[in-house]
Amino acid sequence: SSFTKAKGHASRSSCSQCHSHVVCTSQVSGVYAVCAGILQGKFVPDFHIRYAERMLPFHDGIPKLQDLPKDLKDVSTGMPSAITSACQPNIPSHVNTSCPCGAVRLQTTAPCSRRLMCHCQHCRKWTGCFASAEVLYHRSVVQISGDVGTLPKPTKCMVSAVQYCKKCSSIICMDRSGDVCGVNAGLLGGRFVPDFHLFYADRITSLRDGRPKLKDLPGDAGGSDQYLEGDALVVQAPVSASGGAEAEIGVACPSQTYVASIDWEKGMELGMAVDLSDEMLCLVLGVQDGGLLARWNETCAPESTVKAGHRLKSIQGQTGTGSELVRKLNILAQDCQLASDKVELCFELPAVSVLDVSKDGHELGLELEAKKDFVEIRSVKEGIIMDFNAHAPVSAVVNVSDRITAINGCVEGGPKLAEQIKAMDAFQIQLISWPRMA
Repeated sequence: SSFTKAKGHASRSSCSQCHSHVVCTSQVSGVYAVCAGILQGKFVPDFHIRYAERMLPFHDGIPKLQDLPKDLKDVSTGMPSAITSACQPNIPSHVNTSCPCGAVRLQTTAPCSRRLMCHCQHCRKWTGCFASAEVLYHRSVVQISGDVGTLPKPTKCMVSAVQYCKKCSSIICMDRSGDVCGVNAGLLGGRFVPDFHLFYADRITSLRDGRPKLKDLPGDAGGSDQYLEGDALVVQAPVSASGGAEAEIGVACPSQTYVASIDWEKGMELGMAVDLSDEMLCLVLGVQDGGLLARWNETCAPESTVKAGHRLKSIQGQTGTGSELVRKLNILAQDCQLASDKVELCFELPAVSVLDVSKDGHELGLELEAKKDFVEIRSVKEGIIMDFNAHAPVSAVVNVSDRITAINGCVEGGPKLAEQIKAMDAFQIQLISWPRMA
């Protein structure tokens, strides 16, 4: 079955039997988008659209458009100048809403109890999304009217039935165990922040939100009661005399590395430009066409592609400072001029973190240098950030050479970011950083 949104600009197709969402089609751009929830494997978006209307903030380091790219609609619009981020939920206490077509209405007569995101395969397929975002209510306070259908669908995630609109196939709610009703968060409006995640081991998209992530279900619901670690760390630095700063830090896992196994042929160049501005780091500036790394990128798995911003961590298992690693590469290059050799280069992706800052009339304490696509931290002086570092764990400390890549979720280039940091009093900065060698 299919449902066309207002003015015929987009349509959505769903299974006529189980009403799972399958594809969305834009009539303006001709784009045919398969819903990620029905696919196998991990899902990482290239960009977000209509981020100004989000109900859930993403700290993923991926570009976020306020509405649509210029080439997907006839109204010219660029990147947003500012998007205010909110990490606290503000779901209305009493809801009166409907599905997109208006054939089904939903009302609540009391506030919700909790909020969850379920990553199991069943919920992904029903919603067509990477997870099902639900606001939990006692069944007695939820009133549903209109052309509603019910599918009895017992699943491992404790859903006994799914209620949907017969006209547009939108999911209205899921009846969970006991008298709990999980209302589709997308119907409610307001910011959505889950209290916990279910079946996170089955996820196709990782979220760095600092929320508890259950491998499957809580123990009292028949699950393992195991929580997954390493996806996020929430840090709050106490307010000091020089102002306040608090951070919700999404930390890349230490194991987020990959190895490029290079057959270094006699007379060939590696083809890698490096940045040694921080003597402790050897950062990739770019991969040059015709080199060994360019050849590696053509055949390797996507997650092992060498890109600008990645850090060269070790050569043949040997670590070192940036300059030491470059010397090792030069020696290898000389040796390989005489005879071919197999070389293993270990690269590390940068960690992505988000820091909410409120100056409150005080100095940030950062010396910054605006580059083309980011702002680099040149030094950390007395001020808000230094106070934050004093109370933060090592993994969350803001260091020299860390790079600010976005303000309030917006990616606008280094000079514009530097202006915003100077002018704004309260804002959210996105940082990328690389762990220092011990």
